[in-house]
Amino acid sequence: MMFWQTHGGVDWRESEKFLDFSSNMNPLGPPEELVQLIVEACLRKVYKYYPNPSYEELKSVISDFERVELPEYVYVFNGASEALQTVFTYLKPETTILVKPSYVDYWRLAYTFSKNVIELSLMIESEEFKLPFEKLINIIKSFNKPLVILCNPNNPTGTLIKRETLQEVVMEISRRSGFLIIDESFMNFIEDSQSLIKYITDNLIIIKSYTKFFSIPGLRFGICISTLNLQDHLTPWRVNSIIDYALSKYLRVGNVEEFKFRTINFVKSEVSWMLFEFRKLGLKCFNSYTNFFIVKYFERDLYNELLKRRIKIRDASNIPGLGEGYYRVSIRNHEDNVKLVHTLKDILERLGE
Repeated sequence: MMFWQTHGGVDWRESEKFLDFSSNMNPLGPPEELVQLIVEACLRKVYKYYPNPSYEELKSVISDFERVELPEYVYVFNGASEALQTVFTYLKPETTILVKPSYVDYWRLAYTFSKNVIELSLMIESEEFKLPFEKLINIIKSFNKPLVILCNPNNPTGTLIKRETLQEVVMEISRRSGFLIIDESFMNFIEDSQSLIKYITDNLIIIKSYTKFFSIPGLRFGICISTLNLQDHLTPWRVNSIIDYALSKYLRVGNVEEFKFRTINFVKSEVSWMLFEFRKLGLKCFNSYTNFFIVKYFERDLYNELLKRRIKIRDASNIPGLGEGYYRVSIRNHEDNVKLVHTLKDILERLGE
């Protein structure tokens, strides 16, 4: 099974070739204060030195920023994918329960580490994907020590699960001596946060990518918040000196809340506008709580039609639970979003001739 090999985004070599709507980074780009600190780190040549392998300062700053009970619960990684792989290596779950559609890397890890992989599909109600809570609970009850992975808000559907629902899942998981991993990589895009970071338990593990919100995929940074003792499963120097320097300072003295406020307001406004414009074109779209949404269109291959015009969206055909004719569109600045709408209008009019 090789469906997890394709992701959104382009590398720096292609960055000038395409208008990229496939990457689900913050449409505002990285905060200027953080960029200045990255430049400062390079000018100070921190790359000449090893990072402190304990990452004590970075973990302390993140603990304060995320309001984690103890810094010892914070583990830092070279991205959320490394964090997930480390947790799987530690748990070695016999049974992993996945809810589709969701982030493709969950499937890679589940099929690598687990004997049983159980899949459950999100429901579609009134142009929105939703969690089938009762079905999930019943599946959990069928296994001993299961691992459940939920992405909240979910990538690629933008589904948001309420905190109270998640806490009920944690309770049932605890009764079965299992674990719940919640990937909160897109939670900072949400005005009414449903994070469970402040409610961490021995059976709950939070994974979070900082790549998405701070728009720094090339630098790679993610965290795991857990009461588990993962120390013996960690590789040294997981986070480079540049991001250690810059992020430690930015989270301590930067105006992070102002950046978060601007991001949330822009995403709410722009996603609403994009969904309205796409639906005016006759495209089937699903509501989303975050900075991307799913489009369904079976008549022609929108991905390649747009690619001919140097615009890239995420072909979602390799995402478990979706398939041919599904696409994920991430928002950019308003000017770029307008260009995408106009290009799609032109494509659909030509196809209709």
